[in-house]
Amino acid sequence: AAYDAQTKTFTFKASATKNTTADEVKALGGLKGVDFAEFVGATLDWKKGVAPADGVKDTDKATIEKAIQEATVEDTTAQKRTTDAKGTFPGTLKVTFKDGSVYVANEQGATEEEKTNIEQKLYVYDKGDKKPDDENQPVPAGTIYVAFDRDEKSIKETGFEAKEKLMYAEGDVVPAEKFPDAKAADGFKAVVWTPEKTTAVSTTNAAYDAQTKTFTFKASAT
Repeated sequence: AAYDAQTKTFTFKASATKNTTADEVKALGGLKGVDFAEFVGATLDWKKGVAPADGVKDTDKATIEKAIQEATVEDTTAQKRTTDAKGTFPGTLKVTFKDGSVYVANEQGATEEEKTNIEQKLYVYDKGDKKPDDENQPVPAGTIYVAFDRDEKSIKETGFEAKEKLMYAEGDVVPAEKFPDAKAADGFKAVVWTPEKTTAVSTTNAAYDAQTKTFTFKASAT
């Protein structure tokens, strides 16, 4: 009991509960959902789908990022999302930190699930899909864009569609049917692709431009 009859003293004892990781992250500015992309068949890491919110100070970002890396992030979308087929899949994620606390994204949520759901989108592409028109639409990390060019003097323009850039990854070999139909101009015979059609796309090949993340195959004729 708080009252001690012998000393006629009533004691008030102060105690404090330690802030949870979820409390600390919220206090630093919180989390936001991040749209990300993968190729069909890739393994999903839902941690890519959350990040420090826009208002978080640069000095606090590392603290939140560490908490995310140590957390469990799960897909709470009604129909669980996969990379089995291409498409755009909006959904929600739930973040449970290492100490067991769950991040509350929306205090006003009617249900526990609505309170903890963080909204974001997953984009899934096939290898060889065209580069998105929208520059802000995410593409898979490590995407190498493939472009096709021709020597204007020795390769006919007719039939050589300047195709839009295609998306591949390190080590992929571009199927022959993806290449434009290169025909030698008058006075030229043998068509050559540089690098060869069967060359695996790579960031270490001279055909790769790091600035545009583009690997270019060029047709010429002799």
